[in-house]
Amino acid sequence: MSLETSLEQIEQWLQQHTPTTAALLAPPATDAEIATLEEVLGFRLRPEVEALLRWHNGSTGFDGAFPLAPVHRMLDTRQIAERWRTINDVTRDSRVEWPDLWRPTWLPLTTDEGLASLMVDHSPGATGEVFYWDHVDTRNQQVPPWPNLASEVADLATALLTGGRMSGTASHPGLRPVVAHDGELGWDE
Repeated sequence: MSLETSLEQIEQWLQQHTPTTAALLAPPATDAEIATLEEVLGFRLRPEVEALLRWHNGSTGFDGAFPLAPVHRMLDTRQIAERWRTINDVTRDSRVEWPDLWRPTWLPLTTDEGLASLMVDHSPGATGEVFYWDHVDTRNQQVPPWPNLASEVADLATALLTGGRMSGTASHPGLRPVVAHDGELGWDE
């Protein structure tokens, strides 16, 4: 399934079943917002990341906000840049001793409002693997749950449409979507 098809399915499902969450999706990112993010990062966004941000530039608020993965609110271009800078600063000294702790070519697309994020690998030669990262588990033993962003978004669309579980890892078990109070998207075991 293409990224665009999955995003269309997600948008339709959100509008029909969780209108509060749908209303919290931000407008698409502008050319200027994309360019500013790329300038901060020092590399070009993968085409599928740019397509995601041009679909909606993150989700506003926290309660009821759109999760790109269970309990991981989608960030906008400004928040991605801020989180990327923060992680780079916090891990700078530790990377000498633990080089796999963090790589500046990993791009955070989400937040769990703690230190965990869903990352897209922008390393040269990488295929854009998508994985969970936090300061404790780092890259979850280097096992990407999804080979690329289109696969992650397709997994989310399938979970929404079927009520099934999203893929997960040992530290991030798969959860299933539920319609919570006031038309918000929630997640449950």
